[in-house]
Amino acid sequence: MDHIQSDMAELFRTRGFRKRNRTYNRVGKDGLVQVINFQMGRYDPPGTYEIPGMRENLYGYFTVNLGVFVPEVEEIEYPGESKKFIAEFSCHLRARLGDLRGARTDLWWPLVAPEMVSADIRERLIKDGLPFLERFGSREAIVKDWIDFNQTLLSGEANARVIVGIILAKLGRAEEASLQFTKQIERATNPMQVDNLKKLAARLGLSNQIGH
Repeated sequence: MDHIQSDMAELFRTRGFRKRNRTYNRVGKDGLVQVINFQMGRYDPPGTYEIPGMRENLYGYFTVNLGVFVPEVEEIEYPGESKKFIAEFSCHLRARLGDLRGARTDLWWPLVAPEMVSADIRERLIKDGLPFLERFGSREAIVKDWIDFNQTLLSGEANARVIVGIILAKLGRAEEASLQFTKQIERATNPMQVDNLKKLAARLGLSNQIGH
């Protein structure tokens, strides 16, 4: 993994990313943080059964995660917390490099033949990964495209409308924000989800408009 990251260092450096261990951060013009992360497959202890399609043995493999961190979403969800460096799991928009060609494939690379693997990762980052980060490099782009993109190419992540709603509220577009929260509430599967969504909307000053 160190060899592969070393091969990728120039690509990240010339594009303004800074590195911490297996993760890279870049702050965009809109104040959003773009994140790329190399995730190693976990080591399962002896006796763990592999279940194809459910619990794969991924030791000796890695995958590449991409994310966009939106400061105001973090602030409304976790008030008072601040982060100097963003981990991929803290991002609000998330995808894997293997997702971005439309196959919805959880793609993992083996830690062998590092030069060949590096070449494949570099090509995919240039063609798919970096364009994904750039596509969602502004709040307006997230508001315009994230919900449809997420449902079409990714897993239809449940909080996509909430993220867009928070951004809209912070942009002062209360009516549009309320519409997103109302749609999310309509899709909620239990009363606790509904209650949490209404509480979040109230913190954003939207409670009087939800459902109307």
